[in-house]
Amino acid sequence: MSLAIEVELLHGFIRAGSPDDTALSGLESPGEWPPSPARLFAALVAADGTRERARVTDGAELMWLEERKPPRIYACEPEHVAKTHLPSRMVVVDRTQKGGVFGYPARTNSEVRPGTKVSPRVPRVVYVWEEEPERDDVGRKILHGLRLRAARVGYLGCADSPVKVRVHEGEVDSVVDSLPCWQPGDIGDVILPVPYKGFLRALDEWFDAFTRGEQVRRAWVPSRKIAYAAPGPPSSVAGSPGGTFLVVRFECPVAGHKALAVAEALRDAVLERLAEIRGSDEGLEVIHGHFPEGSRGYPQASFTALPHAGFRHASGLIYGAAVHLPEGTSPELVEQVREALFRIRELSKPKWFSTRMSPWAGEQRPYSATPHRWTRASRQWVSVTPVVYERWTKGWPKIADVQEWLGYAGVRARLVAIEHSRIPLVEGAADLHPSLVFRPRKERRQYSHMRLVFATPVEGPVLVGRGRHLGMGLFAPVVDRPDRAVKPEVEPAESTEVEGGRRG
Repeated sequence: MSLAIEVELLHGFIRAGSPDDTALSGLESPGEWPPSPARLFAALVAADGTRERARVTDGAELMWLEERKPPRIYACEPEHVAKTHLPSRMVVVDRTQKGGVFGYPARTNSEVRPGTKVSPRVPRVVYVWEEEPERDDVGRKILHGLRLRAARVGYLGCADSPVKVRVHEGEVDSVVDSLPCWQPGDIGDVILPVPYKGFLRALDEWFDAFTRGEQVRRAWVPSRKIAYAAPGPPSSVAGSPGGTFLVVRFECPVAGHKALAVAEALRDAVLERLAEIRGSDEGLEVIHGHFPEGSRGYPQASFTALPHAGFRHASGLIYGAAVHLPEGTSPELVEQVREALFRIRELSKPKWFSTRMSPWAGEQRPYSATPHRWTRASRQWVSVTPVVYERWTKGWPKIADVQEWLGYAGVRARLVAIEHSRIPLVEGAADLHPSLVFRPRKERRQYSHMRLVFATPVEGPVLVGRGRHLGMGLFAPVVDRPDRAVKPEVEPAESTEVEGGRRG
């Protein structure tokens, strides 16, 4: 038996900013999706107040709700959510002051940042808790109190986002209907604040401070945040590398031939911030790759630029970058890397490039700077940066060689066909000089572009080869379709190799 609170967006959208007040620093608010459980809880608090301000309830239902485990959230997946960024504007402040503005005498002006409108394909959000109130007098009172508060909620987020809120108990399958599920856990795609024991007391204390005329911001209220995994194919697709893929977006795109410089700059910046967060650089072997002498087989993080490649008229420009933390990375380190990426406001390498950056927060454009572009499941994958060979080979590497290299990268699915090329196989992929593939004073090896076909779908990211930890050997998924070079009817047991320099 479960408890569900259903929120219907009456205007089809919600305007709600992130809880960390990033708009104050000049960053564009990405909007919040799905709406956080803490936001819903705050709306229920405001619906009838607390303590002596409560009119129709006594607040026991809020104390009960804040002690529950984080709920599952049923809402549209990110690719079915449209976001409209609203430009900031200047408005006249309604109080008398010296001077004038916009032709109004004795007035001043202030900047207003409206934020972002988030419009899901299905304008409903359902929060489901695994347990419901006991079926006794106290439980019925709590459930009745929640229904009274839900009926008094007029909007969620900003006041121009009206909602209708309903409370359901028992079997909630019909309420959830076909909405996809966002699961709470240690690792996920978004970080959302949730209620916790003591959250109601914290809200009361900050409201009292506000009524005394003290300055209060929502980011100052103590919060508890957890990760929510977006709906989509399970991350345990057989043979996939797994791990955590964290994407950042660039304010200004970078030329595609600077992929290695972008990866190096991102790795150095993350290591610097992690040292600040942790107080030392100890325990970061998975990040910098300097394992104890004689160690073998240790997984290592990869830093990669994300070029616009694989599409018709693709520009090859780099619109973002990513950090891939291998499967088995501790949740604590994952969250510290997230925080490190949040702290990096500008990424640069002298004489190469400089751009402002921010963590991916659900934006769907440009597509090359979204996790889905590089992690969706597919049988066919094509390189967008050259694959550096793990060892010297005479001619093209064989399927057995590449299969071994895939194993190093955590891809365990069986390779059934391969295509080699000295030049890029898709538009926008990088055609790089050796000086742009290898770091100075490092050993140079053979490299080429490849198209890989697996026996079963593989979920990304796929980074293969000796240079994978700095963005070389990045593959993009392609839509499964009959291919002119690698025939789809090839039986899995009949591995095929295709050589040549034809463009795909």
